[in-house]
Amino acid sequence: MIETTGSEAVSGSAREAARKLPDVDSPVHLLVAGESRPSRVVSAGDGTVTVTAPADGPVPAAGEDIDVYWAVPGSRIVLPCRLTEISGETPGRWTLTPTAAARHDDRRRSARGGALTTVDLHAERDGATAKAALIDISEGGLRCWIDDGSLPVTAGDPVRIGVRLGTGEARLNALVHSVRELPRSYSGQHIVLTFEAEHETATLIQRYVIAGETGERRQATTS
Repeated sequence: MIETTGSEAVSGSAREAARKLPDVDSPVHLLVAGESRPSRVVSAGDGTVTVTAPADGPVPAAGEDIDVYWAVPGSRIVLPCRLTEISGETPGRWTLTPTAAARHDDRRRSARGGALTTVDLHAERDGATAKAALIDISEGGLRCWIDDGSLPVTAGDPVRIGVRLGTGEARLNALVHSVRELPRSYSGQHIVLTFEAEHETATLIQRYVIAGETGERRQATTS
């Protein structure tokens, strides 16, 4: 099944944006409904970018705006797009049409990154604890996956966090933003937490995100 918004002509700004597209098979992130989700470029050209559908999260509707961003030395490039086609094949693919020119974005407050690290969670309400895999993190919050069991929390509950980020460790007081139980084909739950990071912790998170983007660039170069 193919869902599409139709064969509208690509605007001048989209053609301009198409002059700066990510490389084929390079890792990118998709900003979907405010959440960063990892993906990879399948093809890029003729005014469109086709990417692999993220493995996690709800599928957006055709016509929804999605930002594509990828790392470059000292910065990242953001390409505003619109989702124009969703393939029904496995693995799924999304076709995106640029809606504006790609731009460099050095605002690390909106950068998010993740790696193979564990988040220690301590619910203040009843003292329950759990270990989760970090999905991504920014200076304002993180998203994690508890793949074995669950944490009995709901939106608004306070949670203490401990997470190893590279050579340092961040300890934060956070609030639960949302909890999503995964379908039966998966296990566990996804939890989104928000917090206010002080300067030292914010710097640690920035360095961690940049290190993750650098690793992605190296992986793309050597693959």
